[in-house]
Amino acid sequence: MYDFSIEYVQTEKFGNVDVLSRLINEHAKPDPEYIIASADDVAKATASDPVLRQVYKNIMDGWPQNITYATELACFYHIGEALTTVRGSILFGERVVIPTKLQQRCLKQLHEGHPGIQRMKSIARSYVYWPSIDRDVVDYVLCSIIFI
Repeated sequence: MYDFSIEYVQTEKFGNVDVLSRLINEHAKPDPEYIIASADDVAKATASDPVLRQVYKNIMDGWPQNITYATELACFYHIGEALTTVRGSILFGERVVIPTKLQQRCLKQLHEGHPGIQRMKSIARSYVYWPSIDRDVVDYVLCSIIFI
């Protein structure tokens, strides 16, 4: 979540000790099974996804005007003002745009605990985005019910 660097400063030069600096080493790292993908994995998958590669290019260079976009690109064109890039990944507001390659893994993680369709959609909308996310959540939940 945060990008920071740590620099050693002697206590005599620093003064008050920050309690958080003492706790950072004790902070538990998330269990690997709860991590959908690293930032590098998302960036690599974005670069290998033909639609997101074009979206990324359009965010960086500007969206061409007077063009009719294919359905996949049209979904992103309409929200183009809210799209940004960070280290090779695309964000829609504060949500990460998940490449096609990682969507099933994301759905699996979102479905942990079987929250139901509406709650799963709500959780998904808080953190991730792709154009068909609502439909994909419904399909995933219904398929998991059928195969239980």
